[in-house]
Amino acid sequence: MFIHLTKAKHWQIFFILFVIPCSIHFLSFRFLVGSPPFLNRQMLDYHITYISPFIVLYFLSSLMLWFRTVGILLQRSIPIELRLNIKRFQFFIFIPIAYGLYLEGVLFQLTGISFFAPSFEHHPIKIFLYILPFHLCALYGILHTIFFVAKTIKTAELQRQVYFKECIITFFLLYFLPIGIWFIQPKINRIIHILPSSSQAINHNLLLLDDDNFEV
Repeated sequence: MFIHLTKAKHWQIFFILFVIPCSIHFLSFRFLVGSPPFLNRQMLDYHITYISPFIVLYFLSSLMLWFRTVGILLQRSIPIELRLNIKRFQFFIFIPIAYGLYLEGVLFQLTGISFFAPSFEHHPIKIFLYILPFHLCALYGILHTIFFVAKTIKTAELQRQVYFKECIITFFLLYFLPIGIWFIQPKINRIIHILPSSSQAINHNLLLLDDDNFEV
């Protein structure tokens, strides 16, 4: 599965990350909620409470899986002394997903469904204060993940130590992924293509890399 994500074409990754969730959102909203001025308010609440969080979690999980696959697998094409800290990367990559789950719990609480979020009593300031720390942690996790992947791609491409200014373009292409994916994925395909290993060997080494602790 991992090797397939790195060998996939740009349009395939775009389809998985953006077309599928956008299609689910559009079709579910169109057929369940309707269109103005004939909105079904009850189904609108259902869509906001159940379907929208599912779409967000699907997008976050798919995006983080793609980031994780690229960030770990491309380490094989980097000299050992230049490989990055994978364990720290894998810690930060799950923070946005945990944040998404927490927001879903908050949404359930606000709609009267008790979950793992605290009681807010619909107080805006209280909601803001509870969400802000988790939001900042998730933001840092996303930025750390994007920079790690950008540095990994650039290091694998240049086969030497790279600096921040050399990763800026790749960083912003990853940040604005709906556009950047059309430039980033072909570059990943070229790097993977020159790896002198079979798919089975690559997947085996991917598992081995999970247990290593490379330094930046």
